[in-house]
Amino acid sequence: MKRANFGLALYGRGYTLANKACTKADGSCAWTVGNRPGKCAATEGILSPIEIKDIINTKKLAAKALNSGHGTSMMKQIT
Repeated sequence: MKRANFGLALYGRGYTLANKACTKADGSCAWTVGNRPGKCAATEGILSPIEIKDIINTKKLAAKALNSGHGTSMMKQIT
C-alpha cells in the first residue's frame, strides 16, 4: 500500500498563540485561548471548512502545509 487515508477532518482548530514569534510546526508553541466561535460551528476553538475559507478569502491569507520533520504533515497553517 502506497497511500493511506486517515480520514478527512470536517473542522479546523484555531487558537491564539501566547508568543506570536513562535513559528514551530511541531505543536510546541503555547497558546492562550481558542479562536472566537464561528457562525456555523458556534464553539470556541473550532471552525467549519466554510468558516475557514471565508476567513482566508476575507483577510487574503495563505494556507501552507506544515512540515512535521518527517515530511509534510496533514495539517495546514494559515498566516
